[in-house]
Amino acid sequence: MNELSRIAKWYQRSDTPPSEFETVAYLAIPFLRALGWTPQRMAIEWNHIDIGLFSKLPRNENNLAIVVEAKKMGKSCLNAKQQAERYAQSWTTSKLIVTDGIRYGIFIKKQNEFELASYLNLTRLRSGYSIYECSGAQDAVLALTPEMAI
Repeated sequence: MNELSRIAKWYQRSDTPPSEFETVAYLAIPFLRALGWTPQRMAIEWNHIDIGLFSKLPRNENNLAIVVEAKKMGKSCLNAKQQAERYAQSWTTSKLIVTDGIRYGIFIKKQNEFELASYLNLTRLRSGYSIYECSGAQDAVLALTPEMAI
């Protein structure tokens, strides 16, 4: 986590923000790996989904647990919710993650609508976000673990 935070802060100071692909490769995937996701249960660019996280193998539509929509760093990741929802409509997933590599919004499906449940900023860990009416880092990290994907 310290390494991810260091890289994230370096990107924030950089004159040129990383591309969406660089965000996925150097921030999102390493973060998910640190939380326990294995390459076998993650798919990059799977059926137009930036990152698909699977509850179990094989990696197919029946086992898709989480849709992750990544955006270029510096873009509001929460604005990607609608795009992630469009991808999730075809699948039975109950969780969406939107990220710019530093910030992560975790949306949980409740009564057929995805609601922001928790939010995480790797460079500023907080316990909650009253402006978003959601919990913070601890709940977000737990929601992102493979054990909570089932």
